[in-house]
Amino acid sequence: MKAETTFAKLHEAGACKGRYKHLARALGGITRYGRNTPITLAQIVEHNGLDDAEWALDERAVDLDDDACAVLRLYAADCADRALLRERAAGREPDARSWAAVEAARAYAGKEIGEVTLGAAKAAACDAARAAARATAWAAARATAWDAEREWQAARLLAYLRKEVTP
Repeated sequence: MKAETTFAKLHEAGACKGRYKHLARALGGITRYGRNTPITLAQIVEHNGLDDAEWALDERAVDLDDDACAVLRLYAADCADRALLRERAAGREPDARSWAAVEAARAYAGKEIGEVTLGAAKAAACDAARAAARATAWAAARATAWDAEREWQAARLLAYLRKEVTP
C-alpha cells in the first residue's frame, strides 16, 4: 500500500511552516531525512496528528495507490457510521440514504460494486450524510467529546494504514 509524500511535496502544497518544521524535527531534519525521501501517511498521523494528515490528503500532497484509496474509503465509512450511530443515540434517526452510502462505500472499497453504483449511492446520500456528520461533529464538540473522537479517528486510520484492521 502506498500512501506517502515527501518534504518537497508538502512544501509545494503550502504546508504550514510550524507543522512542517515539527515533522522535520520528528524525522531527524530535512537534510538528514531527505527532501524527496518518502514520508508515509502513518508517520504524519503519528508525529503531527490527524489534522495535518487530512490537510495533506485534501491538498493532494499524498500519493495513493488503489489499496490506499480503498483503506481511506473504509476509514471514511467507519467515521460516517459512528456519526450516524451517534445521531441515532441522540434520538435523531439518520436518513436511510446515509446508511446506504456508508454501505456502498464499503462495498466499493471491497470491489463488490462499481463506480456507477457507488456514484448513485453517493449522490442520493450526499446532503443527508453531510448534514448528519456536521450536526454530529458540532454536538460532539459541544459535549467536549471532540478530542476523544479525533483520537479515535487517528487510531482508526493508523490501524488501517498498519494493516491491523482488515476489511
